[in-house]
Amino acid sequence: MEPKSFRLFLLITTACFILIFTSTNFTHAPSSMTRIFDCTNSSFSHLCTTRNFLFNKHIRPIPENNPKPNPENHDHLSDTPKHPLDPLTLVEIQKVRSTLSSHALFASRAPHALHSVVLEEPDKNLVRQWEKGNTLPPRKASVIARVVSDSHVLTVDLSTGHVDIVDSPVRVLDFPVMTVEEMSDATWAPFSNTEFNRTIISRGYRETNHVR
Repeated sequence: MEPKSFRLFLLITTACFILIFTSTNFTHAPSSMTRIFDCTNSSFSHLCTTRNFLFNKHIRPIPENNPKPNPENHDHLSDTPKHPLDPLTLVEIQKVRSTLSSHALFASRAPHALHSVVLEEPDKNLVRQWEKGNTLPPRKASVIARVVSDSHVLTVDLSTGHVDIVDSPVRVLDFPVMTVEEMSDATWAPFSNTEFNRTIISRGYRETNHVR
């Protein structure tokens, strides 16, 4: 299509569009131009909508200043159990540690470690009968501890401080599992051996820091 013919076609198309738009939106002549943009008149509500969309800036509402609590700023010392199956709080764990420190198993200076301190779940019937707002069933902690080379399973009553020995010592292979500290010590233990370091150097490594 030649440029001149294309411009003529575009002009005719635009004129037809304006004519159709005018005849569709203006079924009768307004008494004044101000009525066209009178948004209180339902006859021209569609024009107001178009005008507002094109010329008005849409300002998003500013949310209320109600920031969510930051978990990093939460004081876990203030945590309290609200359900019979809620995990032990920091205060309860500290109480378990304090109670065991005076127990005969841990009173000596023998090396010991607490491998696990978790909630001793109450009887299912007590949990089923419990309702929100009622007093929680007695809270107990189940403890797996190691003293020297022996492992022990204990139960600590948090309300009375009574320690019940469930199994002591435990004669099971590979029980309990290693702690993170023990894993770290086991990782670095070989580097204290001269023969091990010699074999590393003989393979071309001049610094044991390269080995992980």
